[in-house]
Amino acid sequence: MQTDHSFLPFFMQEAVYLVDEPAPVAPPADASGIVETPAIPEFSFQQKEVLVLIDEQCEDFLLPENEALLSRILQSVGLSTDDIALVNLHTMGLQAMRQALENVPFRVVLSFGAQIEGGSSGNFFSPYTVSTDDTGKKVLLADCLEKISSDQDKKKRLWQCLQQLFPT
Repeated sequence: MQTDHSFLPFFMQEAVYLVDEPAPVAPPADASGIVETPAIPEFSFQQKEVLVLIDEQCEDFLLPENEALLSRILQSVGLSTDDIALVNLHTMGLQAMRQALENVPFRVVLSFGAQIEGGSSGNFFSPYTVSTDDTGKKVLLADCLEKISSDQDKKKRLWQCLQQLFPT
């Protein structure tokens, strides 16, 4: 069974370079002139169990103050930025996000400021409520990081949901 990897280019907008490996050689074409395309390599985000979605409309991928808040949020549940796959929907697009949610085996999806649909039913998840999608992934929608940083009530609601998602 082959996995559809067509969504992968939407995750990484920058060029990817392999270090300390020989340059790939294009496979020879057969008599019909068709060149066999090599399989798309497995990227490290596919090994992550937690997908964090943001919708930052800025030049940088994530503003420094929001990155610091996200780091503190993750540390509060025993995670770091190395433990998650972080995706900015502003640069990725909704269709690619839907494909990623369907095809990548994340266990938990945290969405900060990005509304996502609840699977094939097309329902939307409620903010600050731990939900489960059609594939069994736990989903938590919260406000954007900027709004959370300035609102104590939102911080408390987020913390209560995170305790449900990541019990100690």
